[in-house]
Amino acid sequence: MGGSTNVTNTTQQSGSSQTDLPAWAKPYFERNLAKAEAEYSKPYEAYTGDRYAATGTDTLKARDMTRDIAGQGIAGLTDAQNYATYATDKAKELGNYTPTQASEFAFDPTRQFTGAEVQQYMNPYMQNVVDQQKQQAFTDFSRMNANRAQQGVNAGAFGGSRQGVVQGMAEEGLMGQLGQIQATGLKDAYGQATSAFQADRSAQTADQSARAAEAARVQQMTEAGNQFGAGQGLAALQAGASAVQGGVDAGQLERQTDIQNAQLLEQVGGATTAEKQRDLDLAYQNYLEAQGYTKQQIGSMTGILSGQPIAATGTTTSQGTTTQTQPGPGFGQQLAGAGLTGLSLYKAYGA
Repeated sequence: MGGSTNVTNTTQQSGSSQTDLPAWAKPYFERNLAKAEAEYSKPYEAYTGDRYAATGTDTLKARDMTRDIAGQGIAGLTDAQNYATYATDKAKELGNYTPTQASEFAFDPTRQFTGAEVQQYMNPYMQNVVDQQKQQAFTDFSRMNANRAQQGVNAGAFGGSRQGVVQGMAEEGLMGQLGQIQATGLKDAYGQATSAFQADRSAQTADQSARAAEAARVQQMTEAGNQFGAGQGLAALQAGASAVQGGVDAGQLERQTDIQNAQLLEQVGGATTAEKQRDLDLAYQNYLEAQGYTKQQIGSMTGILSGQPIAATGTTTSQGTTTQTQPGPGFGQQLAGAGLTGLSLYKAYGA
């Protein structure tokens, strides 16, 4: 403290020496030392104000939100995991799809136009028609026979050989006519039976072909239905996967939004706490300045006094005294070197 002044160093070989402050300066030093002693005699006064700002409600709420977010996880993720397991099993099941086995249609053996078939298809009324035709032939023969007999009587040849020849020829013609009637009837009946059989067999073949085509169509539609069901199942799984993925994406977005909200709220809480902390720091700084004000004033006064050109005064009685004047330390150190109790205290408080 203070600047250096010219001092006088005295070396005594014997005798005594006494120095003191000038009368005008001494009261200042004494008052300053008294103030310093009173200041340092004060008991310790603790700071009773808050030093640190308490954590604000926004920050606490943000921390609670963060804990909740951490505990909840991503919304929809559990459903997605469960669906993934289900979809995997279902896909394996659909992958093991077995196509419908086509069965061969059992056609009936081709029918042959055998005797039994002929009798079955022959017109049961054919013989009645033939019999009627034969009966008509007999009737016609009898009528013609009567005419021939009348002609023989008229010719006078009745009962003769000529009549016998004519009669034989007539009977032979009758038999031929009857045979022809029977043969024609049978031929027509057989032809009709053949046509009916062919039509029936064609109808039967067409029916079997139609039933075979229908069976093939049913099998084809069944297979197509099974394949369609499998395809729809896979499409449903894909749609479900897209749906649950959308749920997971929405859950992630919701979670990210919650995190951002918590971060924003924590930033607001941090800013609020920082403002409160600045106020507390300022109050503490003001307290320190108030507590150190007297000390600062004493130090300032000490600096002023130590900067004054004050020369020590007094008397010296000695023999063999050597006196030398040279630049020396500040005034406080000068008084300490002189052995004054007051100046020693001055040095202690003013340092």
